[in-house]
Amino acid sequence: MAGAESYKVAAERLGIKHCTQLKVWVRKYRNGEPLDTRKGSSSPMKGRPPRKAFASIKEERDYLKAQVDYLKKRYPNLVTERSLDYKITTK
Repeated sequence: MAGAESYKVAAERLGIKHCTQLKVWVRKYRNGEPLDTRKGSSSPMKGRPPRKAFASIKEERDYLKAQVDYLKKRYPNLVTERSLDYKITTK
């Protein structure tokens, strides 16, 4: 920014919430750095298992049922009588 406008005024005029973001962009521009670099992982799904592709709805249903059964065995304290009653009455 070569003008007489302050970062704060420019940020308000451009609709940027914080003038600090504008300062970072100007610094990167002056240093010839790309503006869209991110720290850490480039994947927003970091730490999550990859999504599975299913051939059919039935295959997906069976996979999800197996997942629920596993979680019920792994965490039996989360299965209550009320949730069992719900399962019985909704069939």
